[in-house]
Amino acid sequence: MSSKCQKTWDNLFGLKSAFLKILTIILSVCLLFLIPMIFFTISVPFGTLRYLIHKSAKCFRPDLGKMVTLSTTPMAIDSLYTKPKTSIVVGLILEGTLDLTRIRNIVSKNILGARFPNGEMKYPELKQYLTSWLGYYFWKDEKHFDLEKHVRMESQNPSTTYSEQDIKNIYQTLVRNPWNRKRSLWELILMPNSYPKGLDATTSHTILFLRVHHSIGDGK
Repeated sequence: MSSKCQKTWDNLFGLKSAFLKILTIILSVCLLFLIPMIFFTISVPFGTLRYLIHKSAKCFRPDLGKMVTLSTTPMAIDSLYTKPKTSIVVGLILEGTLDLTRIRNIVSKNILGARFPNGEMKYPELKQYLTSWLGYYFWKDEKHFDLEKHVRMESQNPSTTYSEQDIKNIYQTLVRNPWNRKRSLWELILMPNSYPKGLDATTSHTILFLRVHHSIGDGK
């Protein structure tokens, strides 16, 4: 290739590089202004609608509690009463046997009865369930809250024993089980006479399963 052709090629390549750089700068500036405009265009109408419904609920639906937050809404649209996908089950192994009545009293006093200095309940959702109104989710008080339905024995037979496989099966069942309609989305389940693998087989243990839906665990 002659020096003249080479020089022409270099000039063209330089022009191409300069054009691409200018184009990149223009696109970056456009995106810098376009993204906020898109966000503003989408968020303002939806934010305004959410605000109006929230205020309207206080007038027309005084039976409703707080509106579910934006961060919790994805969990609230779960198939709660058929096949929930965001239930959380946590297990605790304790040596010996727990007294069911005492556990209920502790939960009632220290958790359900916990309040802020202004008297407001710290965990009102533990006595509420999810309901929708005008396309938005709200918390609503259980009409007849019964702690015995939330803190209970896994079996009514006190002589029931649980092997390692029994514990695994119950855990899997709890994860998949649908929630009860119009009942708050948590429960505490006691399983005395449990014999988990790896622990002293001559000593009885109690498995304590806390089952809660992610809509409660993630926020208010």
